[in-house]
Amino acid sequence: MKLEKPVAKRVTEVFDEFDTATHTGRHLEKINNARNPRFRSIRIDQFWRGILLAPDSGDVYTLLKVLPHDDAYDWAQRATSR
Repeated sequence: MKLEKPVAKRVTEVFDEFDTATHTGRHLEKINNARNPRFRSIRIDQFWRGILLAPDSGDVYTLLKVLPHDDAYDWAQRATSR
């Protein structure tokens, strides 16, 4: 599924700010009941959430999905990632 342009633009903005997360109030949230304990969520806006895979070590995260809020958490509870 391709994101609509305004959502894709907001995703880009969020990750441009990601390096300064502590200064902008952006933070990753651990997802309760996630299928993979390394899954994290980040707020894109009031409607959209990004699901990321936290690294085993280091600071490089992988964006896995961008979905509406509830769908994102449902996906994280069902999905597997290595």
